Amino acid sequence: MYATGTTETEARAWGDKYLEAGRFHDAVAFYTKAGYQQGLARVIEMAVEAGDFQLLEEAAGGMGEELHQEIQRLARRAEQLGRWCDAQRAYAYLGDDLGRRRAREAIEGLLGKRGEADPGGQAQGEGL
Repeated sequence: MYATGTTETEARAWGDKYLEAGRFHDAVAFYTKAGYQQGLARVIEMAVEAGDFQLLEEAAGGMGEELHQEIQRLARRAEQLGRWCDAQRAYAYLGDDLGRRRAREAIEGLLGKRGEADPGGQAQGEGL
């Protein structure tokens, strides 16, 4: 990727290979290098479906576009999937205080439950 002789066609082909392999962040890097907007748009759609805000952010940076609707869809999808940190980041980006608060409360609820577990979250023997 960082070789000076990598052509746009080669970078796009590598992006496609990484996308097929499920290595989405690597695909974004190659699509960005190639300036391949359709590949980046595919990754954005995959990020929305997965509720993955970081992946959307990376792909959108390569496109240089504002993606308000996609981020709204991502926030709702992240909530459906229980990806509360992604939902919170998306709502914060959108300036949606209600959504951000709802996500934060869900995270706090999960952390509250985790606080009742044994230290380190590991199972302890009955005699301990």
